[in-house]
Amino acid sequence: ADNEEEKPDGSPSSGQKAAKPAAAAGASAGLQSFGQMIPLGSRSRGVRIPSFENGRPSSLIIADAMTRLDDDRLFSEKMTIHVYAEKKEEDMRIDLKTGTYNMGAQILSSTERSRVSRSDFQIEGDSMVYDTKSAQGKMVGNVEMIIFDASSASKKMNIQTGGKPVAGDKKAVDKSPPANPAEKSAK
Repeated sequence: ADNEEEKPDGSPSSGQKAAKPAAAAGASAGLQSFGQMIPLGSRSRGVRIPSFENGRPSSLIIADAMTRLDDDRLFSEKMTIHVYAEKKEEDMRIDLKTGTYNMGAQILSSTERSRVSRSDFQIEGDSMVYDTKSAQGKMVGNVEMIIFDASSASKKMNIQTGGKPVAGDKKAVDKSPPANPAEKSAK
């Protein structure tokens, strides 16, 4: 992929979520609370913001520095967000060189190369926008995605293959009849 991907989980734009919205909301709440504590123009270094849901960690935000730009925006440097899911393999990590979080809109954006990764995929792009309310995002520019297990990803995304095998899926067999008799002799 070269120009644009829809969501950080690599799923099509069919309304599926990248991570559980509640877990992403934990990261959002953490940024929101921290942002309100920083005086305008102040820069905080060595930032660590954990969030919890029902006594369990839901996210951890780590940044070399965060600056409150104005009433709505936080600027971060070398930020990593860990979003913890119920299953460890669904945990997600977001890495940004720099990013701006809009506290009112709950949108995290970066105009520098960013990465979103999980145990089954990794996606990078030249810029990123991530809506922490819906846990959906978009990457633009020189987007590269690696899917580590295509058969697993297709099952999670409920992709229909028309009976044809999915790369890495040895169980799928093409049992569909040829579309016209000429194809029968070509097989």
